[in-house]
Amino acid sequence: MQESLLMPKKLIPAFKDYLWGGEKLRTEFKKQSDLAVLAESWEFSVHPDGLAKVVVDQEEITLKQYIDEYLTAKELGTAVNKPIDETVLIKLIDAKKDLSIQVHPKDDYARKFEGDNGKTEMWVILDSDPGAFVYYGMKETVTKEQFRKAIEENTVLNYLNKVPVQKGDIIFVPAGTIHAIGEGTMLCEIQQCSNVTYRVYDFNRKDAFGKTRELHVDKALEVLNLEAMVPNKAADELLIDANDYVFEAIRHCEYFDVKRANVTGTMPYQLHDTSFVVVNFTEGSGEFIWKEQYFKFKKGDSFFIPAQKAEIKIKGDCQVLFTTIPAK
Repeated sequence: MQESLLMPKKLIPAFKDYLWGGEKLRTEFKKQSDLAVLAESWEFSVHPDGLAKVVVDQEEITLKQYIDEYLTAKELGTAVNKPIDETVLIKLIDAKKDLSIQVHPKDDYARKFEGDNGKTEMWVILDSDPGAFVYYGMKETVTKEQFRKAIEENTVLNYLNKVPVQKGDIIFVPAGTIHAIGEGTMLCEIQQCSNVTYRVYDFNRKDAFGKTRELHVDKALEVLNLEAMVPNKAADELLIDANDYVFEAIRHCEYFDVKRANVTGTMPYQLHDTSFVVVNFTEGSGEFIWKEQYFKFKKGDSFFIPAQKAEIKIKGDCQVLFTTIPAK
């Protein structure tokens, strides 16, 4: 391998054609796939259910292979004291129709019963149709027996908060929170590296083969938070309000730390040796400079940058998300 191990790598996503997906990933984000429907673009993923790729010496290999074979713990960062497949998975999601009402387990349950990580996640709303919403949490606290009856009687939606969303909103979804992305919502999802989902209700839909999708009622009831809750849709903290950019800390948890910048000129971003960073350009276009090398980007492009003490400069008119792994 001739290039520097610290060089930023453009990510090549894996795609999913779930029945609720639409066309915006192709038309607005210029994703290229032979799939008829594009529901999800797994931008940063080392999960076996959808492996992102990078180019090394003019050859495409999986991101997982690149990290395992070429990088060391130093390039992942001093805070990343766990395997790469226990870190994060970052997706772009286009919900043309409602997703199923669902819940994800915490780590202990997922590892014991599914051989996977738990799934705490967050959503950054990138676009939404008028009237768009998400289902999130219980309106009021219920018992397990009450909610099982609601599932059996197809009255689940009566118990859930219906939360309006618009571009720019931030929604944090801890494992155990019942939820669903509503139709007409485009978002970036930052989550634990996991693909464990327990469906509770799927609107009695049928797939391309005329079959209803499996529900996982018993497991869902084991992991559901049945207490009343509502989301906070605001960013955590405004860090910098400069002439050329606004930089915000939008959510921090034990699994990931996410910041957002709106750039209208030039913005410096400091890299650290504590964690790699995943950079997702969610609007606009431009270029960023790393050690006198220029990397062009457009809306929908994502990059993996190994941990290092250095600086990049972003030039353009764009919105960008930065995801790192926090120190424990």
